[in-house]
Amino acid sequence: MNLTFIGMSGAGKSTIGKAVASQTGLRFYDVDREMEQTYSKPLQEILSELGDTAFLEAQASQVIGLGDIDDFVISPGGSVVYTAAAMDFLKQCSTIVYIKVSVETAKARLDVTGRGIVGLKDKTFEALFAEREQLYEQYADVVIDAENKTVDTLVAEVLEKVGI
Repeated sequence: MNLTFIGMSGAGKSTIGKAVASQTGLRFYDVDREMEQTYSKPLQEILSELGDTAFLEAQASQVIGLGDIDDFVISPGGSVVYTAAAMDFLKQCSTIVYIKVSVETAKARLDVTGRGIVGLKDKTFEALFAEREQLYEQYADVVIDAENKTVDTLVAEVLEKVGI
């Protein structure tokens, strides 16, 4: 069984994903960290150098490059929902869990000026959030309302909803 956590930057995908992996013995795969290792530079630099379109293609390649996997918790970047091929791959090999927070919570957890967020050059954070929220809902198998909950509570909720 594989789980994929989607949601806006700042939602807690990596934090919750690591905790779920630790509790279940599944392996954790953070797409952003893997991209940083592949390119040997911070995510913001990768995004700045590649631009949004090429970055999305690189992110999709990183995701699809996982191939035939089992027993993973996958935490892709929040922009993964813009690439149908990556999402089709993730839908086929995993249960998609949307970690849902309010725009205020996501924004408060981020330094949006220093973080690589696809689409932020052309839109406000709020507009980008609204656009992505529809895509997260569309792709999600399970929606977890993460507003004002502890990591332990969220892990228990995820495990219950996905049947682990």
